Amino acid sequence: MNVRLYIVTVCMGRLDFVKKTMPENILLENADFIFVDWSCPQHSGDWVEQTYPNVHVVRYPGEKLFSYSKTHNRGAANVPPEQWMMVLDADIVLDRAFDLEIKASCFYVPTPHKVEGIGGTIIVNKADFDLVGGYDEDLTGWGAMDDDLVARLKTRGVQCVEFAPDCLRHMDHDNALRVQYFEEKSMDESHTKNSEIIRGKVLLK
Repeated sequence: MNVRLYIVTVCMGRLDFVKKTMPENILLENADFIFVDWSCPQHSGDWVEQTYPNVHVVRYPGEKLFSYSKTHNRGAANVPPEQWMMVLDADIVLDRAFDLEIKASCFYVPTPHKVEGIGGTIIVNKADFDLVGGYDEDLTGWGAMDDDLVARLKTRGVQCVEFAPDCLRHMDHDNALRVQYFEEKSMDESHTKNSEIIRGKVLLK
């Protein structure tokens, strides 16, 4: 990597995955890790802190539901200004040989149609992330948050660059785990609701 990456991973009830992915992800050179323990019932932040003391752990107690937008925005808040951050889910392994030529005024996403479960992965400069306001916290439950962020980055003139997904390995699990800490248990209903919110905001502009 020609830049230092700040890798943001969040967790609520995914400690079993973290114990499998973190030992491999931590091997990536030229990277710092920010781990968000979002009221994890398994106290994942404690395990990460004890096992990898160099990882920056932030905790948010008292939350009953998981919020994709809030958790990642809180994690991103710990990334230094104008540095490059990577959103990496707790159930994804990043190849230690991962290497990209990072350029200003661009953001980077894998080609999600090729590999299931990696669509939320993104590399973006913190300044560009802040410019568009990060993830929209009006969106709740499952789906559309990552697509919305990508669309707003493009609207502000930040170029989307796709990279091959071979460097990412997703650990399969059923959809019940995806919605475990959401109020809305239907992924389709949740995605539809969020898409309607996004369309409404676009029409108001």
